Amino acid sequence: MKHISNHTIMLFAASTSLLMGGGDLAPVPVPAVPIPVVEKTPFYIGVAASDMRLLNQDTDEEFSATGITLQAGYIYSEYLSIELRYSQNAGSVSYENGITTTVADTDDYSTDFVNMGIYLKPAYSIDSLTLYALLGYGEVSLTNIPEGDTDRGEDGFQWGVGLSYAIDESWSLFADYMSLYSGEGFDHLAINNDNEATLVSVGISYRF
Repeated sequence: MKHISNHTIMLFAASTSLLMGGGDLAPVPVPAVPIPVVEKTPFYIGVAASDMRLLNQDTDEEFSATGITLQAGYIYSEYLSIELRYSQNAGSVSYENGITTTVADTDDYSTDFVNMGIYLKPAYSIDSLTLYALLGYGEVSLTNIPEGDTDRGEDGFQWGVGLSYAIDESWSLFADYMSLYSGEGFDHLAINNDNEATLVSVGISYRF
């Protein structure tokens, strides 16, 4: 039989005593698993319900409609975005003749009310709220007007102001007012009068 040294017996006894006596064992370290952070892209899209109006301020003649606005944007920085918008009436256009008598008032005026534009969007955020402006170029038009099957439109500088509320990192609610056109005449429509086209929108946007 091989000789077992006293040193070996002492090590065995010590380890057995530790196991039987419930001695404290150093915990085995578990490596931390990093949680991946999903980076949001700078792109976003949105949809809104809009109130569209073209008012002759001299005669109170007015075209109005409930429309849909689509937006697509790119966030250049915390304070500036670039945004494309397209708006069109979702149903019939209403017409009120004001003090004119050329065409009778109707809730079903057969024309399309459209606006499209590209805008710089400076913004300033306070917690979940963001104040912003819209400054850019666009064209607002009435197409397929029944009287002569004509189109009338004006293009140029457009501006607006708005407020958005971030629900989370992806979804936001927004509301804004836009001045689409303000000037004398509207193409060849009411050429001697002051006209104003406006757009008020309430919607939701999603950032990818």
